[in-house]
Amino acid sequence: MILVDTSILVRLTDPEIAGIVRPHLLSGAVATCGLVELELLSRITEPARLVELTRLRSAAFHWLATTDDELHAAIRDQHELLESGQPAACWAARLIAAVARRHQVPVLHADPCFDRIGKLTGQDTQSVVPDGGTGRGVDRRDGCTRTL
Repeated sequence: MILVDTSILVRLTDPEIAGIVRPHLLSGAVATCGLVELELLSRITEPARLVELTRLRSAAFHWLATTDDELHAAIRDQHELLESGQPAACWAARLIAAVARRHQVPVLHADPCFDRIGKLTGQDTQSVVPDGGTGRGVDRRDGCTRTL
């Protein structure tokens, strides 16, 4: 099982990224969580597409529940990142990483926030962007690179 972050899902038209995700999809080993779904669905503006996408994703992706424990873990991670002198990580990545950590699944991503969180927590994060690059332009002051 692997949790596929929104930073990957919005890049599935890239043949290289699709090739990385395809085996996980075919084996039924792709997971999602509430925050990934909210980020993805916020990009949909047509009601019919929203219904179709929701139906397809609920049939193909395993749901990893999110609890207050993950919210608390994301807050702790931010404190620990800053206390260790590392740049901040955006709240979305911290929360998604906390969900993956509790469910003991790696995160497949294209967001360097996950690499920083993974180094801090020891959890498995798998980047598709070489050398920790964002592929998205300028990082924000709060450490977030999520410009999906």
